[in-house]
Amino acid sequence: MKRLSAYEIFWIKKGAGTLTVNFEKYRLSQNTLCILRPSQYRKLDYALELEGYHITVTPDLFYTTGLELNISFLAGQYRGVNDPILMNFDSSLDSEMEDTLLKLERECNVSLSLRFDIIKELFKVFLLYLSRSVVSEAANEPHSKSAELMNRFLVLLSAHFLKQKNVAFYAGALFVTPNYLNQVVKKMSGVTASYCIQQFIVLEAKRQAIQSSRSMKEIAYDLGFEDTAHFSKFFKKSSGIKFSLFKRQIAYTL
Repeated sequence: MKRLSAYEIFWIKKGAGTLTVNFEKYRLSQNTLCILRPSQYRKLDYALELEGYHITVTPDLFYTTGLELNISFLAGQYRGVNDPILMNFDSSLDSEMEDTLLKLERECNVSLSLRFDIIKELFKVFLLYLSRSVVSEAANEPHSKSAELMNRFLVLLSAHFLKQKNVAFYAGALFVTPNYLNQVVKKMSGVTASYCIQQFIVLEAKRQAIQSSRSMKEIAYDLGFEDTAHFSKFFKKSSGIKFSLFKRQIAYTL
């Protein structure tokens, strides 16, 4: 299972498959579009032969588009720190959206002048088409500033959660107070900033438990816990299951 360092967009034009995101399974089918954020873990399994597009977008490109809608649209669909953004949309703009992606692909494969500026503008156009066609009231909610702060918090969290586990660190890096950051995160996701931090740590612990033979002590140390008993209590409280039981269940299902 791959841990993402960038945004990923899957647009399924034909076929079906199962996308596992943070150990939860989601069904993808024709005319489904899925957006994943940095730090999420994902694995795509093909049930039927898939046709469509897979786009990887760095956080820098995402933020330099200069269009508030890009951020408010994505975060308006936000449902939780563990969840992908899944949507079905009106197919009337398929040709325009696909034409934009084909132009993006061509620009990514050339080394001409102004290449980055053109890529940035084409990505902006793609998001505008998507925001017009998606069937969702959330896309029209005026969340631009809160959404931008939420997404920047998630990007920072993805980069620093192994060493920085206090809300105050992220609030300082974002030039806001811890109380304000908690208010925005709660509004956008329904959970607190500290809960988001805990979930990032738990997800990394689960990933290491699944993909390696490391002991609980080794994983705890890697995640910044010097006391294994403290890590064990943290994992149980945050995930609802003991770490040892989780490893046994994974070993049984693999």
